[in-house]
Amino acid sequence: MLMHKSDQLLGLYIEIHLLQDSQLPYPETVSFIKIIQEQDPHHGLDLLFKLNAQTVEVKILELNLYARLGALDELYKSISNFYLYLYERKIPRVFINVQELRKKYFSSDFKLELQEIALEADRGWTTDLESRINRIIQDCFQSYNVKNRTDKIQQLYQIIEAFPFNNGSRITASLLKLYLEGIKEAKDYKKLIELVLYFEDISMKAIVLNLLDKLGLESASASYADSFKLNTDYNFVLFEKYYPHLKKYFVTAKKEVIKEFLPTTEIDLTLSGVNEDYDGDNLIHEVDESNSDSDILDNLKHLEYDLTGWLNLSVSFIQSDFPKSALFCAQCVRDLATTDEEFLKGSYLATHALMKSHDYRLALDYCYEAIERSVLETDMLSFSYLEAELLIQLGEKRAAKIVISEIQKIDADYRLSSKMQKRLDEI
Repeated sequence: MLMHKSDQLLGLYIEIHLLQDSQLPYPETVSFIKIIQEQDPHHGLDLLFKLNAQTVEVKILELNLYARLGALDELYKSISNFYLYLYERKIPRVFINVQELRKKYFSSDFKLELQEIALEADRGWTTDLESRINRIIQDCFQSYNVKNRTDKIQQLYQIIEAFPFNNGSRITASLLKLYLEGIKEAKDYKKLIELVLYFEDISMKAIVLNLLDKLGLESASASYADSFKLNTDYNFVLFEKYYPHLKKYFVTAKKEVIKEFLPTTEIDLTLSGVNEDYDGDNLIHEVDESNSDSDILDNLKHLEYDLTGWLNLSVSFIQSDFPKSALFCAQCVRDLATTDEEFLKGSYLATHALMKSHDYRLALDYCYEAIERSVLETDMLSFSYLEAELLIQLGEKRAAKIVISEIQKIDADYRLSSKMQKRLDEI
């Protein structure tokens, strides 16, 4: 697009200053950069650097120019530096266009969103800010895996703690602190009561219930869970997907005999491990082809077995390609486990059931929990291998390579690591 004569004259005026090696005039240079930013963003950036002015207007121009060039690394650094610039100078204005650039190019970046939260908090605590923080807290439990969840909660806590505006900010900070540090003194119990009374959103209530369970307060957890059923937004799927360990507070086992499901042979209660050759058909041979996985799952919720019984059933359902039912049984094994060995068996079966359902992200969370509980080298290797497999399925090849490298450091002769490495090289 041709420039107007006045624009051409403005450009000539700028060039004269460059030839004379004199300081570029601020208003004229900024105006000219805005004119040429679409046609020649490279020249616009060059002029911006030579202008060397530290103003909000210049910094926003820089962001727009990097965005037009597709220079994402530079754009990321510039947005982060711009937020820091605003915070240090206590500039209260909201720059919607910059937030839109962040959402467009870095929508899931935790660091930049935390910087926006800090800026917003610096302007004062609002219901919109509280809703946004609650969403981030929910993401910590529903979108991030176990490995980086604590780190993200810690970063968020440091920001909220710095702005003790009102009851809402104080209670939110208490929620995060209790997750990080647990109960340290008597007044922490008062904070728990405040959490129970404060939150009304079902997703936040689920996080509070998860905290109560994490702290080992089972009686309080059970009482609190009863209130969920009165909430119109209550949805059991939320717990099935994100908090499967909390389902014990919502499902009451009943001693009913479901004839079309009950095995006709006794379950081997002497089973000490997961037998890969175990014939699961004997356990479910009365389930005809008309029974769907969901139907069987509904029936399972009314049955009672000991840990070994649920273990046998989970193996059988995995072999028979009923992943939902297998997962339920594996979760029962984990819930009833009294030793790390039993917990790891349930985790191994749950991970495989989720892999059959292609829910690789949740399977990865189970895998990380198991790795944290693993003591024996063989267990660590088995779950690390599963971790690498899941990372490949999620398209995280680089992370998978790091895991395989760690496996080989533990045991260079581990039978599956070389095979996995070969797969990665072929991707």
